[in-house]
Amino acid sequence: MFGYLDVFEIKTHLTQLLSYDRGRNNFHWHSEASKAIAQAENYYDSLVREEDTVIKNIRDEYGIAVDAVRPNLFVIASSAERIAGPGTPNLQGKQKKKLWNDFRRLNASLRNVRFILYDELLDLLRNLIERLASEEAIEGDSYM
Repeated sequence: MFGYLDVFEIKTHLTQLLSYDRGRNNFHWHSEASKAIAQAENYYDSLVREEDTVIKNIRDEYGIAVDAVRPNLFVIASSAERIAGPGTPNLQGKQKKKLWNDFRRLNASLRNVRFILYDELLDLLRNLIERLASEEAIEGDSYM
């Protein structure tokens, strides 16, 4: 959208991203999340290594000019109902708050990768559609 290349690793909405450690009372990356992080980082390394070829192929195949300066890596996975496995809906109170605080903290600690839950993606798209529709309505009214 902005002329820069971004990379998306896509998992299912059922992918567990966090596990709970009772002894330390915190959530940590589940093995599926760790695998997705490693895969996204591999994509990043490949992209940097083959930058010129990738940019040329995109330009030649799709007619799109992109740049590969510090690509963003997004992992689309999981959902609010499954982020810590099938028991996620049973979490309440302080433990539920801890889950979301730990997820935010872990997500922010990653250097190149950002996790986006399917719920978040859906909300972002709905908000964008609403905003575009309201801007279109405003522009339509200004011509009257």
